[in-house]
Parts: sequence; structure tokens; C-alpha cells
Amino acid sequence: MREPAAAPKVSTHNCCSAYLILFNNIDQPSVLRKECISNPTYGLSYYNTLAALWKRYQDRSETTNIVMHALDSAALALTNMNNSDTHIVKLRENMARAKISLFLAPKEEWTKLLTKILRPSVPADQKAIKYLWPDVALRKLCNIRRGALAVVRKQRLASQLTKTMKHLSPLTDPWTSLALDQLANKTILMLTGLVTNQQKLLVSGELAPQDTRYPGCKCARDPEADTTSTLIHRMTICPYFDRTPEVAKAKEIIMGTDKSVSKTEILRQLTNLAI
Repeated sequence: MREPAAAPKVSTHNCCSAYLILFNNIDQPSVLRKECISNPTYGLSYYNTLAALWKRYQDRSETTNIVMHALDSAALALTNMNNSDTHIVKLRENMARAKISLFLAPKEEWTKLLTKILRPSVPADQKAIKYLWPDVALRKLCNIRRGALAVVRKQRLASQLTKTMKHLSPLTDPWTSLALDQLANKTILMLTGLVTNQQKLLVSGELAPQDTRYPGCKCARDPEADTTSTLIHRMTICPYFDRTPEVAKAKEIIMGTDKSVSKTEILRQLTNLAI
């Protein structure tokens, strides 16, 4: 199970550790112990906070009241009754048995608590106490491997983009979000770089070294041109097609900055550049 979104940072001087504000009186909260907690197996703020809460559960003789930021990822997980993470379920049940109360403070109140209570009372050079719960070393390894696989997958997808696709968008995300079953066959052929020649036959738009003209186009080959793709030539400098404004708009739509028409529709409109 993936971790919830990153929690707002509780401390500016030690964002890798979790601090808890503990109190006996809700009207006059105070820090009862000046310590910060970190999880040695996975030092994310989410797991550091879980470690701090579990330690507080075991030391519950001191206090049973805790206040947290309302948008803290650990707090959101604990208050989400549909969360099936075994660590969250176990912590929630044990906190309930120990009658530990969790108060959630909105952003404005949380900022006041940090300014008036926590920061003045915690020295900047304080070392974090390592507390091994939950043991999520395996989850950390899985997340690292998942991230590495995502990078490899993205690199592989980038290497599979055709010249036409890279010209319209070098990023892979706009293309992976495009459903192929919504594209016409002609559009798919266009994206591969195929064009029709003078005889209206479908041929590769990639120029061979001996070619002197672009297939299906009246333009002579420009030896100084930075592309050997007939379709990209038609999209950029070909005076017979002159579709530069439309191609520029298509790039914005595919990249998601212009949502005036769908990606499927703008690609359909570009199809007659090739076929």
C-alpha cells in the first residue's frame, strides 16, 4: 500500500523527525517531553509520525492527549476508517484501548502552536530518538524498486516514440494517457511517419541517403535540414502545406496546456498532412 500524501512539515530544522504536541488541558497545551522520533527503517515523515504515536501509546502513563495538523498524512490515515493498512489498524485500536485522544488542528491553529510552543522549546541541535515501529524495511525496498522500474519504463517508452510523436511532444505522459482505440487507423499511420507519395501509395516518410525529394511533396531535399522526416518537413517549413500554426496548437493540446479540443480530434485534423 502506498503512503498517503506527504504531511506538512512540523519542524523547519529537522524535517526528517516527527514531533508530537502533548497536553493535559486543551485550552493550555504544552510540550510535556522535548524529544523527536525517527523511524530507522524508513525515515519518511509519515513513518516517523507513526513511530512517535506508537511510542506515545507505550508511554501513555504521561498523557493521553495529542494534537496534530489536520492534514498530516498520519492523522488522515488514522481517521480514515476505510484504511486497511495493518499498521494503521493496529495503532488505531491500541490508541483507542489506551483512551488516547487525537485532536486535529486546522492550519492557522497549528501554526500558532508551532510558533508559541514547539519551536521555542525544542533545541535546534536535538538528536532524534530512533524508534523501530513499524518495521517497514521491506516496504521501503519495494518502493525503491517500484521507483526504479518506473524510471526504466519511462525511458523505454521514450525510446519507442516515433519522430512525429517526439516532434509533437517529447514527453511520454501525454502519449500514455491517449487511448489507441479512440484513434482512427489513418491517425495511427500518420504518427508512425508514413505518408502518401505522388502515386497516392503509402510509403515511409523517412528519407533515404539517395533521395533528392520528399515523397509526395514538391520540395527538393534540403541538405541542411535538421530532419529527414517528410511529415515533420510538412509540419514545419514546407510552403505547400503551411500548417505551422495548426501544428503549434496541436502541440499545446497534446501537452495539455490547451484543452479547446481533444487530443484525438487534433490528431485527426493533422492526418491529412500525411495521408
